[in-house]
Amino acid sequence: MSHLRILAAATASLALSGSFASAAPQPVALSGVISTDGWTGLTSANYPGYGAFPGASDWPGPIGSNTAGSGDADLDRLAGNPQGGPIPLSAGIYFGGFGSTANTFGGTLSISDATPTADLKTVVLQLDITESFGHAFYNDGLPTLSYNNGTQSLPATFTGLTQTPTGSNDPVLGTSIYSDLFRLQWDLSDVTTPITSYAIRFSGVQHAQLIDAQVDTSNTFTQVVPEPASLALAGLGALALLRRRR
Repeated sequence: MSHLRILAAATASLALSGSFASAAPQPVALSGVISTDGWTGLTSANYPGYGAFPGASDWPGPIGSNTAGSGDADLDRLAGNPQGGPIPLSAGIYFGGFGSTANTFGGTLSISDATPTADLKTVVLQLDITESFGHAFYNDGLPTLSYNNGTQSLPATFTGLTQTPTGSNDPVLGTSIYSDLFRLQWDLSDVTTPITSYAIRFSGVQHAQLIDAQVDTSNTFTQVVPEPASLALAGLGALALLRRRR
């Protein structure tokens, strides 16, 4: 077996072990008319028809939100990579492939809702995703939002990150692998067109893994991803927080 395949197999074994510590999404205190969609148990045991490692096959269909009280939003695979792509394995959705370097494209996923909260004003996304070679998203690009089947690519207005060590070490970097809880919030108050659908897209790096996801929406804007100073005072252990404006 080549060095490349030995390395990829070693990294893949981390995804297959199911031993990740979780940075699970947290409750969100929005006001107004609220809707929540969540995804957990994104494993091959729960979704056996979605292919095998390294994830070269298209999915047979989207994965509907499945946590208690969820609406009807979908999680779907938009693209793979030349070697594989996103696939449910033993601990979550693994961005498959045989890449041996950091920041190798692992595929693209989408969270979408065709029947969102009426008069939508805010969207809050939480993603529990493990790193690979020090990265979670390809080119470190955070998820972006579009609406009404448009081509917009709106960055989040507020973003935050909390990291939890998984107890495993990266076989290349020799450092701890982290389970990252990304929190992103979009303020859509300035959008004057009624929003009848939205989609959030993000691309993972090879060997990263999506464990859980949650989207909360409301017809009013309430900032729930705090400013940097507020987050530090709250003692939430965030390692990074960026405020982004459209």
